[in-house]
Amino acid sequence: MEWIITAGATSENIDTVRSITNHATGALGCRVAEHLAKQGGDKVSKIYYVCETSAQKPELPCVEVRLVHGAEETADTLRQLLTSRPIAGVVHSMAVSDYTFSAAADIEKLATVLETHLRNGSLPTGRKLRALLCESLIGPSCLSGGGKLSSDVEHMVLLLRKTPKIIGMIKKTAPTTRLVGFKLLDGVAYEQLIDTAYTLLLKNRCDFVLANDLQSIRAGCHTGYLVGPGRTVARADGKTAIASLIADRLLSFF
Repeated sequence: MEWIITAGATSENIDTVRSITNHATGALGCRVAEHLAKQGGDKVSKIYYVCETSAQKPELPCVEVRLVHGAEETADTLRQLLTSRPIAGVVHSMAVSDYTFSAAADIEKLATVLETHLRNGSLPTGRKLRALLCESLIGPSCLSGGGKLSSDVEHMVLLLRKTPKIIGMIKKTAPTTRLVGFKLLDGVAYEQLIDTAYTLLLKNRCDFVLANDLQSIRAGCHTGYLVGPGRTVARADGKTAIASLIADRLLSFF
């Protein structure tokens, strides 16, 4: 059987030298691949490991690394695999950026646009104001026409737009594929962590969601809670135990 594991962070380009990213390393996704291969035996013929160049990668004969850059390319790669290969399950551990870069502008130029409308007594409100601001960013005052943004601008304004929700398209594309999602929060109560993970499970038709809190990761004692149907919860402590638990539950379907 063939599997997909996504891991690590995505990077969203601002210009040719700058990007928006996060601190995900792919360490847990790498462990999941190792345990899936070890525990799965003949049930694992191929693992497509989807990640960016910075992510940790497993060195296994059954692993085929698919390098991507950014959320949109990740979504395209997953869609291609899910529609062309018989994927038994997906472990979506990648920390996908919620936003990507859209445009940039000098705040002084934006201020000039607003000042002109104020002087004319015609400053719009609501949707018209938002449209005016977007036009100022993407129009003549825009600095994002390719290449490197100027470092001479004292105050830069960036416009971000939402990236596609990758977890939501997996079951829509391949309804019978088993899916493990991930949810990371920071410093929340246990019940809130589990409730949030279970909501994600229901919304995206996941079979399981791994809920974890950044505080435990920072403290060096990574605790994961694998939330399943009916809001069942299985706890594992440490990346090795978490990866083994995920592999075990996934393989139990086959």
